[in-house]
Amino acid sequence: MFIDTTPTPQTLNSTYSKNMALSDSVTTCLSQPVHYAICKLGFEKKDTYDINNILSGNGEVCWQAVTDHVCYLESDQSVDYIKSIRSLGPVCESVNVHFKSLTKEQFIIQYASWLHWTNCTEVYLLKGNDCPFLLRDLLTSEQLAVVFGQAVMDVLRIFIGSPYGLNLRNVLWHGFASPQEIPANLEENAEASTLIFMISEITSQLLQYMPQNCCSSDDPINSVLTESIKFLSPVLRLILILITVEVVSVHAVCKKNPFDYQQYLKFLKLVLQYTENLVTYTSPEKNKWDETMELTNKALIKIRKISDRKLMLMHLAT
Repeated sequence: MFIDTTPTPQTLNSTYSKNMALSDSVTTCLSQPVHYAICKLGFEKKDTYDINNILSGNGEVCWQAVTDHVCYLESDQSVDYIKSIRSLGPVCESVNVHFKSLTKEQFIIQYASWLHWTNCTEVYLLKGNDCPFLLRDLLTSEQLAVVFGQAVMDVLRIFIGSPYGLNLRNVLWHGFASPQEIPANLEENAEASTLIFMISEITSQLLQYMPQNCCSSDDPINSVLTESIKFLSPVLRLILILITVEVVSVHAVCKKNPFDYQQYLKFLKLVLQYTENLVTYTSPEKNKWDETMELTNKALIKIRKISDRKLMLMHLAT
């Protein structure tokens, strides 16, 4: 098991304060250290990098060109988040400039095949059982380091997996970032990314209850189903997984008291209504994609609340 020996918040606050002009007046929900890390730190260095050294012609990431910018503390060789973010900033900017130079069609041709949904929980379960519940624990696990390499996992922790790094997943998910703190080229994509993050966490929780033989490669029908699911959008995949884990736990209904039984029926009604509305909103006749985003957000919040309260059948069956 890898132990996170990162500096304390007090140490980081002190370091950030020394590097930040405290006189700046900022309207934000972020603390000064976090605002500095996200909005300023990565833009301090003005180096430029050849995109061909970062991304290959077929869209693969040249990871060494990225991991070379991860810095470590001399004391214990843990990640130095401040220096790493500062060093990775120009690399991210080079990728950003390259992506903005592409038309939508060019981007799809070059990168769409690499954007099929992959869940860290699924990768973890290739190497071990009892997957960690929290993302930060998942990203420090030995199992993922074995698959991807420790340096790559350190990069992920810098961006999304540690409160001492950029922690972009939590900042966006919980709505801490104000509009002026999100780059303009992320206007409508920010909301979509937030929803995908939410779907990812709920899916990770559900997969722990998936029966071992549910997608057995020995069963031709299940094999076809598994391959089909891979190409569905994340939200439809979430619904299929939700239905699967609940159906295999249907015997647990008898364990519910009358109040929980009614709450569970309301939950099923919510899922069914959401699915029906999704069909209507995304139909060629309606084409209400903005409303679909809002509809999905509300449904995911309710699903997550039910899951957190452990009121689903899969919780009773374990």
